Amino acid sequence: MKEFFKQGEYVTVYRDLDNPDVILKKFDVLSWKIEEYKKQREKLIAMRRKRNWPNFVIKPIKVGKINVCSMVIKYPFIKGIELEKYLKDNDIDLLTCAKLLQKIEKNVMSMKDMVFLDLANTNNIMILNKDDDIDFFLIDADDIQFGGYTSDLISSLVAPCFEDYDNIMGMKKCLNGEYVTKQLDIRSIYALFYAIMNAEQFFYPLLYERESLNEYEKLLHLLRIPEDSTLYRKTMQTLMEDVPNESVGDSLFELIDDGYSFETYGKDNCGYKHRLVRKNNL
Repeated sequence: MKEFFKQGEYVTVYRDLDNPDVILKKFDVLSWKIEEYKKQREKLIAMRRKRNWPNFVIKPIKVGKINVCSMVIKYPFIKGIELEKYLKDNDIDLLTCAKLLQKIEKNVMSMKDMVFLDLANTNNIMILNKDDDIDFFLIDADDIQFGGYTSDLISSLVAPCFEDYDNIMGMKKCLNGEYVTKQLDIRSIYALFYAIMNAEQFFYPLLYERESLNEYEKLLHLLRIPEDSTLYRKTMQTLMEDVPNESVGDSLFELIDDGYSFETYGKDNCGYKHRLVRKNNL
């Protein structure tokens, strides 16, 4: 008996309940060039063999051979809830959000030789609750850049125009030839925060959709991000090509210390929508 988590045109993710500690990812080889699957298999084998693989990221147990029509990869089953579902079921508060983002940022930025291209994806983050504290685990590690291996996929929350990065504000400083830099990881954390905060499908603008920083500022004003906060300054900075991105760091906790919290003003099929509000208007 099988439990299916994803049944797509190219990839199926499932668990055999006779072996519940393992999750399987089956690629449809017929739908993709065989050369691309060979490259992906080579990367997955390197991932499995890498000794200093981060303990917060899933790692293959076994990489199957490419047969006539498919390739199957075995991973450990991680018991938790996808962040996407967590946000639909829980009206998250600013403190919980700040704690989660701080953990993700510290772990991701500590891995200097890795870049997490699809980090800003609420489907790829598993939420683990431990002793009333929120924790996380990253799944679907196919798009991590390490050891000369990279990927063509960057989360749409940070790069909404696939392979047209010249039309995306602030993306050039995240690129170094065919590789991406840790600047992208920092940008991803901001995109992830605003996705958690306001349940939106995109965050960073295209140049031709929002012609200036003034238009982008309207979005931050809608969410009531205070202009004198480090969060506002550093968020705007991620759109500028001549200034390096700065980590979120303590910016969310500074807002909490200043009396800010999330105000819930709506909900849709992506989750609860929040904006910042200051307690007692102090």
